[in-house]
Amino acid sequence: MNQMTEKLSRKQLFTVLKIAERCNLKCPYCYFFFNGDDSYKTDPKVIPMEVVQSTARFLYEGAIELQLDRVDISLHGGEPLMVGKSKFKKICETLHLPFQNSNGPQLR
Repeated sequence: MNQMTEKLSRKQLFTVLKIAERCNLKCPYCYFFFNGDDSYKTDPKVIPMEVVQSTARFLYEGAIELQLDRVDISLHGGEPLMVGKSKFKKICETLHLPFQNSNGPQLR
């Protein structure tokens, strides 16, 4: 099997996880902060760690059930780096936890 065929035969899940509700960039093309949606003002500023933990378990268990080879997570916001360096690191470690020491799916 050549490299291209091997890549196409993998079963993967691509997902986006919103970890921050705030942003400091003020991009003029922003579809969220400048179109009259003020829900960000009452939502939590950053994702609670309990949600990160349950998301990690959900993705891992789903990947096992669906026999996926790989799960890719893109962190989104607002601006994901506004959660702070230590919280960002903790979120990444928590997401990887169920996938460690496993012969099952990989998390990227």
